[in-house]
Amino acid sequence: MYSQTFELYEKAVFGISIPTDWEEIPKEMLDGYSKNLLELAPDAPVPNFDYGFQAGDSETWFSYPYILISIKNTG
Repeated sequence: MYSQTFELYEKAVFGISIPTDWEEIPKEMLDGYSKNLLELAPDAPVPNFDYGFQAGDSETWFSYPYILISIKNTG
């Protein structure tokens, strides 16, 4: 059986439990990722990612596994 320790990451607008060995992806990397997506598909809607996390043992950003979070303030 797989066992993993999690920690709660809380911000004003959300909370998420992530594995303790995961790292937050820096905001400037998220912005660059969105910019690259826009260049690859200029007519496609590109989300603005507010937060991202990935396994801490990854050698580069956006190596699986990772999660990207986009906050939508609606109604």
